[in-house]
Amino acid sequence: MKGILYVIILCSAQFAHAQKMGIDLFIRLPQVVNYNFTKPTISYAPLISTGLTLRYKKAFVDVGSFIGNTNVVGHYSYFGSALYNRQSPDNWLFVTNWFGEATYFPAQQDKKSYWVQTVGISPVLVRPFHFGAFAIALTIGAAFYDDTLSLNSRIIFNYSLPIIKSKS
Repeated sequence: MKGILYVIILCSAQFAHAQKMGIDLFIRLPQVVNYNFTKPTISYAPLISTGLTLRYKKAFVDVGSFIGNTNVVGHYSYFGSALYNRQSPDNWLFVTNWFGEATYFPAQQDKKSYWVQTVGISPVLVRPFHFGAFAIALTIGAAFYDDTLSLNSRIIFNYSLPIIKSKS
């Protein structure tokens, strides 16, 4: 599986410049709060995440992995597009994205493996720099797995380092 991912990334990188695509390496510190409607419970989990972002115009796809404070690990694909984009005179950027996410939790500790699908909206405040960008995002979405529905929210501190800058 990792080999296929590397081939896709390398092929994308080879043609990205000509296709006005961008590729970023990111590191994130999401603070996840989840409210489970099926079994009324609230959970909190600080995580650290790293991966790659592929961008084309207003659309993006993130592929990454994370580890939590209780050594829970997982992998995800986070995708979406900008709905609103506004730059301030002092170079801050405010973006509102719609997003979808598929998260895989492999079997670990005493739990079996499972998938979580999430859809939602995310306002993001971005400060671009010459060597990357710092962002603070708030995500709010509905998460589904098995027969469970949850309200999932996160405050995310993100640093992105461009590998290939888009021409657009």
